[in-house]
Amino acid sequence: MKKKTLGIIGGVGPLATMFIGEIIVRRTAAEKDQDHVNMVITNNTNIPTEQLFILGESREIQFQSSYQMRNDYKRRV
Repeated sequence: MKKKTLGIIGGVGPLATMFIGEIIVRRTAAEKDQDHVNMVITNNTNIPTEQLFILGESREIQFQSSYQMRNDYKRRV
């Protein structure tokens, strides 16, 4: 049976992105490396912050859907 692959799109909090990956690895009941979850993690630092918008310092809020990010990633791989 072919294993599925988990994709994680992070970048707004780079350490949080790595932390969730670590949690998944540590909580997986695996006896050997090959028993772990197949994962692709991208730390997309191009995701804009919404802080200026929330604080009223910017009227622009940018958004890129996870579908668009997935397609961008597929083109690079």
